[in-house]
Amino acid sequence: MVTADHGESLGEHGEATHGVFVYDVTMRVPAFLWAGPGIGRRQCDDVARLIDLAPTVLDLVGVPVPPAFEGRSLLPALNGRGAGGRPPMSRRWTPS
Repeated sequence: MVTADHGESLGEHGEATHGVFVYDVTMRVPAFLWAGPGIGRRQCDDVARLIDLAPTVLDLVGVPVPPAFEGRSLLPALNGRGAGGRPPMSRRWTPS
């Protein structure tokens, strides 16, 4: 699994850093998962959150997801049965 906690604006919109403004370039973060031989390429177009990654990996290897986990497996969305109803969430930090 390869991902990041946020994108990077790299000077777009006049922002020298990240965390002040919420733009698509900082919110849309790619995630890649190599699941092993014999599993074809799939794409998830649903809202995916970092807390969904561990349940997805556990689901892929057949391990039950602990009830305490807040995230949900993305495997249904990867199999074309979108999860739906997941609200995107973002947070902005304002230095004092």
